[in-house]
Amino acid sequence: MEASVTAAIADPSYTDRKIVYNPVARLLREADYRNLRERAVACTVPGFAIGWHGHCQDNPLVAVFDEGTGELAGGLEHKNVFVRPQYRGRGLGAEILIVAFENALRHPDEMNSHNTLTTAGRANRVAAHRIAVERAFENGLEVPPEVLDDYPHLTDARMAFG
Repeated sequence: MEASVTAAIADPSYTDRKIVYNPVARLLREADYRNLRERAVACTVPGFAIGWHGHCQDNPLVAVFDEGTGELAGGLEHKNVFVRPQYRGRGLGAEILIVAFENALRHPDEMNSHNTLTTAGRANRVAAHRIAVERAFENGLEVPPEVLDDYPHLTDARMAFG
């Protein structure tokens, strides 16, 4: 399955029996229909813009565009989160999830059920949680102690700089 997902992300025209529709092609169509490129705002990852539409009850979309080329770099379509191969390793996958969760497009619990994650997808979920916790901590928001237990570097840094 993972090889099919990778092939679909690399080539928007790719389909096979394992992937009944290509999420990249579908997101491209929907992003154009919803004018997400024009409505995109600056992403926390420099050089990219991010746009979204919808809510949990319908088919939410998140699309990330390369500001230089206008090309779709990645996104979320239904529960499919992807970053195209040439854009990987920049933190876009985590940003897609954070935008989806912060804007009530998807609930984290919902994303955990009936969802096939690649190895990179699982790492992406972990990174998104870590980044969200770090941002909350840096902004002085209350983070439950049981969550901070998983991120001792945050409390160690606070104690060091008092």
